[in-house]
Amino acid sequence: MIAYFAPNGDILGNLPTTALPSANGATPFTTWNNYCFPIPAGAFSPTTLFRMRQFNSSGNQWDHWGIDNFFVYADPCAPFYYDWEQIPGAPDPADVTANVTQTTTFTVHYTNGTIDVTDQVTVVVASISITNVNITPEACLGDNNASITTTVDVTGGTAPFTYTLSGPTPGSNSTGSFTGLAPGLYTMTLSDGGGCTDTYNFTINPGPPCCSVTATGVDPSCNGGADGTATANPANGQPPYTYAWNNGQTTQTATGLTAGNYSVTITDANGCTSSANVTLGEPTVVTATTTPTNVSCFGGADGQIVVNPPSGGTP
Repeated sequence: MIAYFAPNGDILGNLPTTALPSANGATPFTTWNNYCFPIPAGAFSPTTLFRMRQFNSSGNQWDHWGIDNFFVYADPCAPFYYDWEQIPGAPDPADVTANVTQTTTFTVHYTNGTIDVTDQVTVVVASISITNVNITPEACLGDNNASITTTVDVTGGTAPFTYTLSGPTPGSNSTGSFTGLAPGLYTMTLSDGGGCTDTYNFTINPGPPCCSVTATGVDPSCNGGADGTATANPANGQPPYTYAWNNGQTTQTATGLTAGNYSVTITDANGCTSSANVTLGEPTVVTATTTPTNVSCFGGADGQIVVNPPSGGTP
């Protein structure tokens, strides 16, 4: 409460809406509000100066004032307390303990309900996480040649980082890239030098069934002939196929073949390969015999030659 008085000591009036002060003895006096202001540490000195200033006046008789005695007390005029925004209720202790799982900024107020100063502190929580595992599956079922690369997000982690792979083809390295993996369920564990870990589960699916091939042949039609053929018959895998015969031909059916052994290797669109063999036989030489019958009389015409059934060749 602030009241105002004239130089002769008469109370002129009080600040509107406030009550008149009481008097002690014969001299009217003014009762002032207590004001509490934080003083910067740099002003903690016996020679610190304080200045009072009236910025403007309304012209009313109570809006002119002077200072007779000025006292500065070190005692707080109202109790200050700490209030941490992240902790329900107040007051709070100056030092608090909180379990945080992610980087968090804490705000604290030092206040008496009227005057308030704030400060903040950020607690950085080291974080490492596996965000993705890129899988290149095996080209064909049974190849066991899948590969992976690992994508990570590291915030405040501590080197060195170790990638540990558990599953059908286990391993460990510092890059997160692995090759020669069999299909199956895997777990990738990322560890840093500070003891932080993260795990990531993934599955490598089996590759497509590998192609297979059989070969059939047609023997040359005659002994010593070169009109035999051999045909590759692919199955499974992923078309289209390419063909490679051991005589250099690259079509599905090799032609113009003599008797002998032939092999073919096919390759499908996934790079899977399969081979087959076929043998073309050599027909025997065609042979035949004859049985003659002489004429019965001189000058007769009843003689004959009979060709016996031939052997060999191709029927």
